[in-house]
Amino acid sequence: MHPVAAIISDFLAQALKTVFRFLVLVFFMIFAMVEYVLKLCVRCEPINSRDQVLIVGCCGTLGSEVTYRLAKSGCKFVLIDKNKSELENMIENIKANTNNEVIYLCEDVTNFNPIKSFLDDLIDRKIPPTVVIFCPAIESSGIASAIGARMFNHIMNVNVTSLVNMMNVLLPYMPTNTRIGVICSMLSFSSCMYSSAYCASKAALDSYTQSMQLEYPQYSFSTIYPCKIRGPLFKNFHYHDMVKCIVDEHDPKYVAENVIWMLENRVSSIYLPFFIVYIKWLPNQFKNFILSKIYHVD
Repeated sequence: MHPVAAIISDFLAQALKTVFRFLVLVFFMIFAMVEYVLKLCVRCEPINSRDQVLIVGCCGTLGSEVTYRLAKSGCKFVLIDKNKSELENMIENIKANTNNEVIYLCEDVTNFNPIKSFLDDLIDRKIPPTVVIFCPAIESSGIASAIGARMFNHIMNVNVTSLVNMMNVLLPYMPTNTRIGVICSMLSFSSCMYSSAYCASKAALDSYTQSMQLEYPQYSFSTIYPCKIRGPLFKNFHYHDMVKCIVDEHDPKYVAENVIWMLENRVSSIYLPFFIVYIKWLPNQFKNFILSKIYHVD
């Protein structure tokens, strides 16, 4: 075949493939939009005044956004955070602006004995949580081999072991259909330069949550996987094999909105990767629905 003819033939073949892919994408978008609209007809189960909401890490960048948004629901709060001044300020704000009942503990999640006593007291008083939101976080720059065993263990204890310990106490007593939301990370599935300990902890957290969903089908486990949340946690975070200019830094308010949405709709997983920047114009719920279809998530 003549070289020019071969080039033209290859160009036409690629053009046909592109057109076909575009048509498939259009069909997929239409189908997804129709299914999304139908899903809206079956409304979610809003968190309300009958719920006891346990929020672990309530004063963090994301935890505070989730807490203040849920305050409007009239739910009863059970709050755990290590920052005494911020926790007291949060409780003061909640009580000044709402009628929400608040039970709280100021403690580091790695100090399990006082947390166990606190949770045991809730169980004795017949007020186990009906919603659990786990969002403590720690990130230390430096690869796992450089930060030392003590810091590596601390990161794992904060992000994983603390949840495992709390669930061991609560699981036998929580009502059927209790909703459990875990803030994980897209870094569960990749390595990140200078932060492999953080990635390892999030991968372990993801594995634990998936295992618990299989073992305890009577409860609803939901996991959200943001890529990067605006705030102090990721200010020195370095991405490996990613172009920084296309990494979307999620607004904590946007992530908090998605956390509540996934719990109220009992969605098992929501992914908020960096390429979400290209579809920001879509409604949030539809955006999540599209991503769930891409990743084959319930």
